[in-house]
Amino acid sequence: MNQAHAMKQNHGAIASAPRRPSWRVILLVTLLATLAGGVGSAASAQEPDPATAVENVVEAFYEAAAAGDMATAQSLTHVDAKLFAARNDKLMQTPLTLWPARSGVDMDTVEIGDAQRAGTAAVVEVRRQARGESLVEQVSLVRFNGAWRVMSIVQGIAGS
Repeated sequence: MNQAHAMKQNHGAIASAPRRPSWRVILLVTLLATLAGGVGSAASAQEPDPATAVENVVEAFYEAAAAGDMATAQSLTHVDAKLFAARNDKLMQTPLTLWPARSGVDMDTVEIGDAQRAGTAAVVEVRRQARGESLVEQVSLVRFNGAWRVMSIVQGIAGS
């Protein structure tokens, strides 16, 4: 008998007598599938809705600024993020990587509004007190690489 004929014959023998999985294998597969389904649904239940996720990033950013935690603040911003403000008809631009150190954020005065979101862009209004001024800041965020990042803050003085 040649080798090809022997292989064909052996293959036929294996195919004609398939082994049935034992009840232990079936139980294990069922258990694993159930656990995987439970873990997936638990993880998705823990993820906040997109608007809440945006508001959480803004809150974490302001908390980092208040604490002077530059590393955390930078991790929550885009590398090109800026603060824009107009004072006495002069436009000021400050990289957000520098802003937390001189922002004067006092978390006791910070009020974070509801996020307005459209796809991968969002805006949140923040009101706070700093150096005797009532500030209103429009914080814009973008979502990329799976995370929301602060892109810009446009700052104005309330009532002016």
